[in-house]
Amino acid sequence: MESVANAKKNYLVLWFIKQLLSVFLIIIFTVFPLNQLIAQSHNANSKNMVSISDIARNFRNLNLMSEETYQQIQFSMTEGEIPSRSMLLDELAQEARKRRLSPDFPKLFRVAIVFEPLTELAEEMRLELLQLLHDLKQSGVITERVYQRLETEVKASYIKMDIDLFQQAENQMRVYENLQLKDLEPHLKTLRSNSILSADGYTKLIQDIQAENITSNIQLFKYFNNAVIFDLKDYSKKLYEYLPTIYQCIVSMLHQSGIANIKIDSFSIDAPMIFSIYTNGRKYQYNLYPVIKNEFSIPIADRREFFFLFNKILRDMGSSYRLYDIGVVSDELIGLSVLENSNTFGFITLTNKQFKLFLEKSYIFNLNSLNEQEKELTTDRIEEVIVLLGKIGLLNHLTPQQINVSKDNIRQSYITNYYQLLQVFDTFVPTIDLEATSREDSYKRLIHKFAKFSRGNFAPTDILFEWQNNQAAEVSFKVNGKIYSTKLEFKDDFVDDRRLFSLILQIVDKTVPNGSRFYPLYNGQNYITGYIFLTNEQRQLLEFERLVVLSPPTN
Repeated sequence: MESVANAKKNYLVLWFIKQLLSVFLIIIFTVFPLNQLIAQSHNANSKNMVSISDIARNFRNLNLMSEETYQQIQFSMTEGEIPSRSMLLDELAQEARKRRLSPDFPKLFRVAIVFEPLTELAEEMRLELLQLLHDLKQSGVITERVYQRLETEVKASYIKMDIDLFQQAENQMRVYENLQLKDLEPHLKTLRSNSILSADGYTKLIQDIQAENITSNIQLFKYFNNAVIFDLKDYSKKLYEYLPTIYQCIVSMLHQSGIANIKIDSFSIDAPMIFSIYTNGRKYQYNLYPVIKNEFSIPIADRREFFFLFNKILRDMGSSYRLYDIGVVSDELIGLSVLENSNTFGFITLTNKQFKLFLEKSYIFNLNSLNEQEKELTTDRIEEVIVLLGKIGLLNHLTPQQINVSKDNIRQSYITNYYQLLQVFDTFVPTIDLEATSREDSYKRLIHKFAKFSRGNFAPTDILFEWQNNQAAEVSFKVNGKIYSTKLEFKDDFVDDRRLFSLILQIVDKTVPNGSRFYPLYNGQNYITGYIFLTNEQRQLLEFERLVVLSPPTN
């Protein structure tokens, strides 16, 4: 009887559990219909589980690429050369270019390359681009958010060609791939702890990354402290009107952040394309490069000159901050539309310590570094060095007019290395890669340059250049009646000139008395930027003042 009672009791417990489970399932399916759960699961899997190999196969099945290209991509993927969706989109762009070169490419790719972008798309062309965009979405290569943005741009005629579409999709997917919070968030926390991101800026940036609202790397800097972003579409089309406006924005940013209080007394144009600012009792200048016109007919000065000028001012003020360029270059390919952010550029102000934090993610934050000597080269220090070069005779080969022209060039430049001063005054023989054409004249000119810079101590005559075959030649000349020669070996269009340099240095060492000689001039690394002729006294003084590096670094 006891066993029967226990069995009955167990049966009642199981029945009660089944009833509870049934009620629970009814509630779940009432609140979350089955089709929604399946759709959510499918969306999550389609976002995270579609492999690069599957996407490439979808490209082929949707006729987005040829069988030949597909097979090439399959091989590249096995070699690990195409690890991301953005790189797959680059393959589509490359194939689109190939189609343009074919006389019978499909109708979709019949948009001619034009010098002036089309203002409006024909409806048929727009529908073809929208279908192409839909196929990209179906393949799994772009996210839903990227699809929505690109669809808007196609409908607004911002995207006018297939290559435009592929490249913009590639750019946006690369940003999406780079901004995965699993990898990026720890770095953003480091930037926040070093006063580059405020607490509010950090929170907003995280939210916008999660919502896929960031479409270009430059947009990241809108959340950072001490940064200013410009879009030339928002400014006057007249160069001399928008430059002062941009300058005032930079001055305001420096003042509001407490970095520097710069009062600009006046702007002026001293000569064609030379722009001047008067501040703190000094005149600062830069050369405007020849302007170019973009789709919006706005002349663009090289934006690097903006921070060149302000960095010279900050350096003279003894500030530890410098401006770093965070601009995006306009697309130079003829026929490609100027898309979002192509006219956008800006600057962020950082200390050297803060700048180094960006190097860890340089593929996202592409900032150019400054030379370690840069902070020393104030206007006063540069003037001291020029006086010193004159005193030790390194400017004797120049006329007073040539010296003044060189000084003007220095004032209009951003000098960051001592060897740049020597270069402006034409005091050394620069190293150059000589192209295979006109080799004979090129080498004769090079040897004559060594003779010129030796100040008469190296006087070669009877200079000959003779080809031995298509990959080798011999250079010879006389010094003090003795013939010297060396062979040159060519690879493709370039030659290793070190043999010629070595020969000249050896000849000068043997034939020039009093210890004067040519020295290799390093740019602070292992790269030889030229050869400079110095007496012992000149060498000792230049090295004492740390103006030259005449041997490769030991580390």
